Amino acid sequence: MIQGIWMWPSNVYKYGAEKIISRLKRAGFTDIYFLTKGLSGKTSFLGNIAPSAFDRDVLKETLDKAHQYGIRVHAWFTSASDEYYKSIHPESGREHFKRGKDRELISFKDDAYLSYLKSIVDEVIESYPIDGIHLDYIRYNHMLYGWDEKDLQSYVDYGANKEELFQFIEKTFFSDDKDFSICEAYKNGNQTLKAFFESRKADVQRFARHILKGVRDIRPSLILSAAVMPEGAYKDASFADLHYGQVYDELSPLFDYLAVMSYSKAYDKESPWLLEIGQNLTEKHIPFVLGIQTYDHVGASAIQSDILSAKRASSRGIVLFREGECAIIYHKDGLFLFNDTDDTITRIELIENGKKEIIDASIAPGEIYPLKPCCLPDCILLYSTDKPVCVFYDKYKME
Repeated sequence: MIQGIWMWPSNVYKYGAEKIISRLKRAGFTDIYFLTKGLSGKTSFLGNIAPSAFDRDVLKETLDKAHQYGIRVHAWFTSASDEYYKSIHPESGREHFKRGKDRELISFKDDAYLSYLKSIVDEVIESYPIDGIHLDYIRYNHMLYGWDEKDLQSYVDYGANKEELFQFIEKTFFSDDKDFSICEAYKNGNQTLKAFFESRKADVQRFARHILKGVRDIRPSLILSAAVMPEGAYKDASFADLHYGQVYDELSPLFDYLAVMSYSKAYDKESPWLLEIGQNLTEKHIPFVLGIQTYDHVGASAIQSDILSAKRASSRGIVLFREGECAIIYHKDGLFLFNDTDDTITRIELIENGKKEIIDASIAPGEIYPLKPCCLPDCILLYSTDKPVCVFYDKYKME
């Protein structure tokens, strides 16, 4: 079973790969999804195409140490979002319905960028012994993005009435009395909205296919995965269809599995929500892992509950988002706490059979603290003053 974690390169650069990866290994992690090209457009390696964000080859450092510890590394690429590229090619931007090309998003119809990103992915595959390619942001971000002349012409070519489409968007997002019946109209077969969806779905599919084309010719053993939004796993996927153009049934065959970003607290959901997502995907025979929210100060008990639900829901595994946002509890001749966050941990609560042991502490970012419980606690809660600190702790994996 996969026990993965999404990882930004910043902590490897700051603390060194040994400190980070050795603790992940001791905590049972099997896979790292390592940010290789992020939203800034800069990379974590020293290549010949895109600028690097660092003066060291952080990707190589991570790969060397992870492979030493038997951990797989997936090169994680943010797809059609690239601040650097857009700064030198402003015409490549994805257009907002009202505000123009106001963000770092790249048009899915920009073939020059597609070739540029493909060359970066191929460069990594050819130069580094990575275990997988992990694509992120292979979706439209919102219905309000994707409105330049090429987009509009495509919607019309697929059968949309341009005036009707504009009326839907104005009514849904800009009227005084906002009306979200757009999803109902789509489900009821409105041709304009169906064309809007089909055009955007085709863009997403074409983009993914182009990036992945030939990658296994370079390295046949590559594991291919993609991060996807959770709404696509709902039985009613109309919201996901219209906003993202990211359709699990059609995207899944391109990959070995999908990583569903099922971040419960971000969606104001409880742990059973992950079970629902997993059940829906299992019924569709879609291979998947579930992403667990370990950021934004989610409490440890909620994280542990999400992990249990996710493992019940997916036989393939889980992925935490992300390293650098959650403390790591691991076992090596005793129980240890690695403060892999930017917060100083000031209080530890060990809970066993309903009894609570409180430890006052001052554990700075990057520090390791030995815990000395008489037995493995049921739950470990961490705080920075009164603010919860995210923590990965899986008692059952350590027993």
